[in-house]
Amino acid sequence: MAIDIGAQVRRAFDEIWHKGNLSFIDQNCSADYVNHDAFAGDVDREGFKGIVQLFRGAFPDLRFRIDDVLVSGSNATVRWTATGTHRGQLMDIAPTGHRVEVRGIGIARFAGDKEVENWEMWDVMGLMQQLGAAPTMSVPTSMHTALPPRPEPRH
Repeated sequence: MAIDIGAQVRRAFDEIWHKGNLSFIDQNCSADYVNHDAFAGDVDREGFKGIVQLFRGAFPDLRFRIDDVLVSGSNATVRWTATGTHRGQLMDIAPTGHRVEVRGIGIARFAGDKEVENWEMWDVMGLMQQLGAAPTMSVPTSMHTALPPRPEPRH
């Protein structure tokens, strides 16, 4: 059965990150799934569930805005912006109450109707700087300066 890959990656963000539906990972991802993450390195489905739990626990209001989805063959590239308030423990960083905004890009590869691999590159340093856990640059960059939201495309 052919799936709409663009719609599937949007659904995955909603089910996994917004709703915390970890069983969706088993439904959406193959048994040999690998997530290559800028923060956690290479993890399997169970490792990915751990990442989701860690960040949803640290940022209970975590939201992802999907800025772009580009589908090419069996791959989808997703550019996203995440926002949240640091209200829970993140590794050894106690809750700060800081509101954060982080940008990233992911590439999901599908085989049939399952996601088999994902590469996530995101601004880990920017997150740590916003939480006060890493030094900041003397001149802010676009990665650390909030941009106004883009209007939603009309269909």
